[in-house]
Amino acid sequence: MKTLANQFAERGPWITSFVVNGQVYGGGYDAENDGRFPEFRKRYPHPRRVLELGCLEGGHTIPLARQAGEVVAIDSRADNIQKAEFVRDLYDLNNITFITADLESYPLESLGIFDVVFNVGLLYHLPEPWKLLEQIAPLAKHMFLWTHVAPAKWWYSNRGGYKGMIYAEGGVPDPLSGMSQTSFWPTEKELVRMLEHSGFMNVDVIDVDHQHKHGPAILLACDSRVAAHAELQNVAGGVG
Repeated sequence: MKTLANQFAERGPWITSFVVNGQVYGGGYDAENDGRFPEFRKRYPHPRRVLELGCLEGGHTIPLARQAGEVVAIDSRADNIQKAEFVRDLYDLNNITFITADLESYPLESLGIFDVVFNVGLLYHLPEPWKLLEQIAPLAKHMFLWTHVAPAKWWYSNRGGYKGMIYAEGGVPDPLSGMSQTSFWPTEKELVRMLEHSGFMNVDVIDVDHQHKHGPAILLACDSRVAAHAELQNVAGGVG
């Protein structure tokens, strides 16, 4: 019978580390103790349904599932999803659904309605990030977002009517890259404008890390104006 260490090894290499029965397996990134989680938990303590975008190997999915009624987690790479399903079964969590899908083209509306979207580490990998935001807005009341942004003094491009920078991605062969060859990073100001144009409101910037080694990064929470309007219409339609 294979040891757990062997089971992890044969599925490697890993990026994320996991603790099972007090032992650490996998890679070097401790997603479970990610410093962004306390803010997420404070704002959304008991969400019924969470949509996680860009779940990688399930490192964030596990703590999300312990907090939420249900988690639907998506990643573009089948290898990542296979690892994530392996870890899900190790922890015996039956409220997680993993989906392999390219978020540049996948129809998110097919997944139903969510309380909150956990959008951490994904948006800056997309060549047209506003298209994903436009898809998300009708589907969830809230979004928790962490992404890289372009420094305002660097902007030299315009995509979709937004100022920002073109970033070279590694494409499909790079496990930490987007699926396309380039992505688009709007400036902080333009990201807020993009969110508002896409159907979000009450944009609360929690933190901006100008010293991040890969470029400025922003953490924010926002509400969906579109979803809120739809919910009010449903309530009104049910009266009388």
